[in-house]
Amino acid sequence: MFICIAIILTSFSTALAASQEIAQENLKPFGNAIRIHEYQCPCAALGYYKGVFPQGQKFKIYCGPNEKQVYKNLVYEVILSPDLDTVVSDPDNGRIYVKPWKD
Repeated sequence: MFICIAIILTSFSTALAASQEIAQENLKPFGNAIRIHEYQCPCAALGYYKGVFPQGQKFKIYCGPNEKQVYKNLVYEVILSPDLDTVVSDPDNGRIYVKPWKD
């Protein structure tokens, strides 16, 4: 499942401009990645592409009880590693990083 998440996230992230909102239909893999990293995210409700950084492509993901509401305390930073040749098999191999968002 994690391989599929990485492929989906990588496939659409290259076409996004910095701070562009992510379409609702593309948020589900982010919610899955957050939960695989053992953080709470009932539903990835809102997300923004924040650009390319030395660590990789950065996204800000808001989680909520459903697609129309967000919890203010469930906001995450999701980073896709720039090493696109890495095959994702587990959350600790360094391909996708997830941590709580800090402003």
